[in-house]
Amino acid sequence: MTRSTVRLIPKEASGMIDQEHSEILRRYIELDDAILHAHGSPQIIDAARRLVKMLLLHLSAQERSLEQSSKKNLIPELQTLEAGLMHEEVYAALRVRGLCRRWMSSQTDREERGVSLIQ
Repeated sequence: MTRSTVRLIPKEASGMIDQEHSEILRRYIELDDAILHAHGSPQIIDAARRLVKMLLLHLSAQERSLEQSSKKNLIPELQTLEAGLMHEEVYAALRVRGLCRRWMSSQTDREERGVSLIQ
């Protein structure tokens, strides 16, 4: 998936969700750029920390407002990765990137199927 094909923000979503999704996408791009342009471990880890923080904020709020019956809860996995980042483990940054890419893809799939993020 390339940046040009990522459509993260659903047309029908509220302004709050739009802003959060835009911020997640912006932070994902920062992490992706840091990795692709070999900016060094400290910059990669910092970008991953910012992305994890935003994802946790968004998913925690979403979990409170929606029943997550069949949806895999990503929060424990993000918390584990956050702990790895605190120990400056670069592999955790790479895992954050992959997890975020899958999450963005699932959001895009939901949008294309017409499933509202706000129920």
